[in-house]
Parts: sequence; C-alpha cells; structure tokens
Amino acid sequence: ALKKKVMKWVKKKTAGHDDIDITDLTTSFADGKAFLAILNNIDPAGSPYNPSEDRLENVQNAFKDMDEKFGIPCLIDPTDEDFWEDEKAMLTQLGALMNQLPEMVEQPKHPIDDWLDGEGGMPKVKDDLSDLCAIPSIPEDPDHISDCDAAAAKVKDMMTDSGMDDVFVDNE
Repeated sequence: ALKKKVMKWVKKKTAGHDDIDITDLTTSFADGKAFLAILNNIDPAGSPYNPSEDRLENVQNAFKDMDEKFGIPCLIDPTDEDFWEDEKAMLTQLGALMNQLPEMVEQPKHPIDDWLDGEGGMPKVKDDLSDLCAIPSIPEDPDHISDCDAAAAKVKDMMTDSGMDDVFVDNE
C-alpha cells in the first residue's frame, strides 16, 4: 500500500516532464531527473528543472536542494553508482520527501499582484481600461494628437499605480 501511494505521488510530481517515465521506485531514479522534477514541481523558481547528461551531477544537485532548501537529509549515498538499486532505501528516501516537502512553495508576488489585490482592485483596473478605451483614436480628427497624449498619460498612470512605472519610457 505504501509503495503504491509513493508511486502515485511521484508520478503526479513528475508529470509534464516528457523525459521522465516512472515505472518503478528504482531504475526510474537512476539518472536523478525524477528527483529534480519533484523539487521543480514543489518550487519552480527555486529549483528549476535543468538536468544534465551527468547522472551523478543530477543526483547531487537534487540532494543538495533537498537538504539546503527543505531540510530533508540524504538517506542514501548519491555518490554510490548503484544507490537506486535498493528499493527499500529508495522508498525510505521518497517517503521522507513525500512527508516533508510542502505541496508548493509560495512564489514571490509581482507588484502587479499587490495592485490588483489593493485599493480598488480589479474594479479599478476595469474602470481604468474602460477610460482608456473611451479615448478616441481617429487620425483625421483635429484633436488626434491630444487624444494620443491623453491615452499615453492614462497608461503611464496605470503603470505607476501598478508599480511598473520603471517600465514606462518617457519620449520627451
């Protein structure tokens, strides 16, 4: 029952990585990619999935992340070429991962998230976009240049409100 539970968890955490095929709790981990994929699933920003062709490097990188980022000790010797052959040791290591890893590491928020969650939130964004869309854009209109200036000013205000004023380029 435990083995099936761990297999199900591992398959879920490695899904989406076409270069990984989890068929068992031994050979499927020999190249270290499955460990890297599990950590990437938990913390995409902190543990990017960038496996190398070097099996030992993959395993060592994964176990270093497990220890340093999540405090999960290495219960198997990743320098042992045949570490993955001991199913009981692998089950113990994977069980420790399953029990100790959070479901997902909270990713840092972008300033726009605070803007959307802040005062006014989405209704304010909708109002701002509605105001922006209401500015006419008819090249033949004698007020076309002032309309463009008004639109640029509105976009600049929206960028400033969202914390992205460093993105705005002032052409003056």
